Amino acid sequence: MYTNSMDIQILPKLLESAEIACPSSRNQRAYADLIEESACGTAKAQFASQFKESRSVKSTEDFALIENGKTIYIDVKTRQLGTDLNMPNMISVDKLNKLLDDPNTELYYWMIDYAVQEDGAARIKHTELRAVWDLPWAALAIQNLGLGQLQIANWSAIDQPGMGRDAWHAQLKLEMRAFYTRQAQKFLDLASKI
Repeated sequence: MYTNSMDIQILPKLLESAEIACPSSRNQRAYADLIEESACGTAKAQFASQFKESRSVKSTEDFALIENGKTIYIDVKTRQLGTDLNMPNMISVDKLNKLLDDPNTELYYWMIDYAVQEDGAARIKHTELRAVWDLPWAALAIQNLGLGQLQIANWSAIDQPGMGRDAWHAQLKLEMRAFYTRQAQKFLDLASKI
């Protein structure tokens, strides 16, 4: 990580054990939206002069922190504890590869686990901020969406150590190549059946 005056690791601490009001719909997306809003508001209050809203609804980030020509993109990922399906899409591998080519940008995931209480409010149970290259490949997969979408496919492996940015980026390129090769073969197989 480049040197900067921002201690971004303070952000998860500011949301520890926070309670989020019960949304009217009580569905998982509604909770996630409220938690993301809370995370963005917390970051904006903590780093007002460096804070920048996401560029669009399809942006890599929920917000960015910009200082001295360097940009840290931060994407909030929520996980409702006690549910079966938790395989969030992270980012297009094509977009990620381009982002990692730029030494002035970094991508962090603000991972927030929450539990819904009996009254419908959500309590934050765990929160951490991790660089994309700190996510172990044993927990990740590239899935078939667009040019390939990075996804957390194995939560049980998420606490394994990651690797440095350069080594992780090199592994990303190998994983992309393997994914595209599998996809090409799959489509060749389908074409042969027509």
